[in-house]
Amino acid sequence: MTGEYALVLALRLLHVAGGVMWVGAAVLMAGFVVPAARDADADGFLPALMRDRRAGIYMVATAATTILSGIALYARMSALTQGAFAATHQGMVLGAGGAAGVLALLTGALGTGPAARRMAMIGGQARGERRAPTPDEARQMGRLQARVRWCTALAMTLLLVATGCMAVARYV
Repeated sequence: MTGEYALVLALRLLHVAGGVMWVGAAVLMAGFVVPAARDADADGFLPALMRDRRAGIYMVATAATTILSGIALYARMSALTQGAFAATHQGMVLGAGGAAGVLALLTGALGTGPAARRMAMIGGQARGERRAPTPDEARQMGRLQARVRWCTALAMTLLLVATGCMAVARYV
């Protein structure tokens, strides 16, 4: 096995494994965790989940692994074909899937993440003062929860589009 071949295998393994973990977590969050949190009280489950930074770190790590390895694989194919790969049907479908993945990451980083941090801050402040959230804080929490739900669903949809593109690119 040549070094180049081993590199491609490693990149593909990182890309597929990272993608599986990222998409699986996104589907779990959007399909089950966030809807269940909607049914909890305003100062309940979702703010507690948002305070636990492990979920965010996991999502960023799997997203970065997937995106960076995908970029490396795409760049390699483009370099080997002097850029012609990007103009093929396969290259275009993989490019569209990659774009959907990057948009999913941005949705999480710019939408879900800031809303979750703000929710955790508001909930933490009320808990620290041993009081229920004020009416204004409750309204803010409601808006933030709606933003988390919307952004989580959008990111999941984008990731499913990306997964679909990766699955069919070879056959178009």
